[in-house]
This record gives sequence, structure tokens and C-alpha cells, in this order.
Amino acid sequence: QIGVVTNDFAEWSRALRDLYGLQGMKPWIVSAESGVRKPDPAAFEIFRKAAEVPYQSCLVIDGAENVLDSAANLGMKTVLLSQKGKSSSSAHPVIRKLSEFKRG
Repeated sequence: QIGVVTNDFAEWSRALRDLYGLQGMKPWIVSAESGVRKPDPAAFEIFRKAAEVPYQSCLVIDGAENVLDSAANLGMKTVLLSQKGKSSSSAHPVIRKLSEFKRG
């Protein structure tokens, strides 16, 4: 199951989801609708409840380390999406593009 937590306007988020054919990604949590923005842990709690999975079963991929830090503090697994590659200061595994990510 793949879901989304995004800090975005609801209309814009829906338009992007439709444009890129991402309707199958559920839950799709949008800050404008939930009233909570990442990295607030409440955003991840809303996602966890909607997905009906424990934190430990979630993997968060994001380009912002503070978002990943918040998710990791809840027990979620994390991966940093960074064009720069591995940062020696990052506490998170790093990928440069989503195609590098493989389930395993």
C-alpha cells in the first residue's frame, strides 16, 4: 500500500494526483484538508489512522530531513530523497531518485 502526506492546497493536490494517474495511492492526506502540516507528528498520526497500520509498518520518503526526523521519532522507517546523494550528516538512508528504491 502506498499513501501520501503532502503540505499542499487541496485543489492543486487533486489536480496533480489526476494528472499523474495517482488515484490508487491511498490514503492521500493533504494539509489543507487535515489542518496539519508536516513535520508535525499529528500529520503522520492522521495518515497512520487512515491507513490502519502501525507506525513501524510505514516507510516515509521525503526530501526534508526535519520531516524524516519527525517520522523516525514515531517509529517509522525513513529514506531521504536527495539529488545531492549521501550526506555524511544524514541519519537516514539516501536515494537520488525513486527508481533507486526497491522493496526488499
